[in-house]
Amino acid sequence: MISLELNEINKKWVEYYTSKNKLKNFKKLFKNHYLVNTTSEEEYHELEPWVQWPSFYSGQSFHEHKCFHIGDFYKNKTINIYQDIQESGKNVLSISPMNCYFEENEDSIFIPDPWESFTTKDKGFVSKLYSAIRSKVNSNATSNGKFSDNAILLFGLLKFARFKNYFKYIKYILLSLRFKWSQAIVLDLLLFDLFMYFKRKNTYSYSSIFLNAGAHIQHHHLYDSNCYDGHHYNPEDYSPAAKSSIDPIFEILSIYDNMVGEIVGTKENFMVTTGLQQVENQQPYCQYRFKDHSKSLKKIGLQFKNIVARMSRDFTIYFEDREQMLKNVEIMRNCKITDKLLFELDEDKESNSIFVKIGWNGNQDEFMNVNYDSKIFDFRKDIALVSIENSIHIGSGWHVRNFSKPKQDTDVPIWNLKK
Repeated sequence: MISLELNEINKKWVEYYTSKNKLKNFKKLFKNHYLVNTTSEEEYHELEPWVQWPSFYSGQSFHEHKCFHIGDFYKNKTINIYQDIQESGKNVLSISPMNCYFEENEDSIFIPDPWESFTTKDKGFVSKLYSAIRSKVNSNATSNGKFSDNAILLFGLLKFARFKNYFKYIKYILLSLRFKWSQAIVLDLLLFDLFMYFKRKNTYSYSSIFLNAGAHIQHHHLYDSNCYDGHHYNPEDYSPAAKSSIDPIFEILSIYDNMVGEIVGTKENFMVTTGLQQVENQQPYCQYRFKDHSKSLKKIGLQFKNIVARMSRDFTIYFEDREQMLKNVEIMRNCKITDKLLFELDEDKESNSIFVKIGWNGNQDEFMNVNYDSKIFDFRKDIALVSIENSIHIGSGWHVRNFSKPKQDTDVPIWNLKK
């Protein structure tokens, strides 16, 4: 069985293009196979991919698996479908499952999502390639990446890129010189080619791949795309696509369309799942990220063991002990821009850590007025704009499969799909 996980892809936007005789594999997918609508949690703050995908992998709702942040699946040692299958004596292949962890058996392959920091069994060059991808993803908002990471990615392309995709790589690498979102397409294409490389080398009872470029591009560039018919627009200095003929969402969906065609063509049982969906954000806001978390936080007097950058504006700070954590929490709870708190904090007393979000989502120039303890700090050069949020999450998703006909007209909680 193959599980293709296309994070947060909106079915209505896909159907906009299929109605114009594009994305023919998606059109066949919806027409010829079983489709169910999925539901998830009801609270908006729980509608995050790092909450819902653990539900998909574990067969448990959020209130059972309690994975609220990236890294919680590893910390909680949550039982999941990969363990179930391995315990039955079979092998699995898992490429970048969102917020998921399991110990590989000898013949299984597990490459974590790029927002995780734990290690898995050594896979030689593939482990180095994963580290480079992780570094690239986490530095995307602030730089073009380190030379060493780019060199490893180049070698990864030379080793794993399939000949049939050469022209796609050339196209999107060239596009990335102008449109940064195109880099995400290159990475998803490389991950899929890596997935197919392992599929050719060995037989796996269950193979899965999680892809996030579509979710990333929808969040950042819905307003630049032809499937959007609203009145919002992105500033040209934020998105050159705003004044071009390039359609960001169609570009990633066309790549996914080819993947869907390949998965359907394997003759294996398959699933295509989105976890959640996104819809237009009626009130767009900004998200920011520190360029160098440690350097910036030391400016306001923080002391800590280490910092792990997470997705977008999120990061986790680890402390030497509880006393140090409490002292730093007190500092961060009193950092403000005007009267708004700069940070949103979630303490984890068990691991002496705090999960942090940059809470300010207004004008970037206001970072010159960070105030703490009657002192003013200027963080403008420390901050990178991650996104102007063009779209937001909703709890419904969709799931297509070619086996086990579902009950018609019945929405299925995403945690029930595992059963």
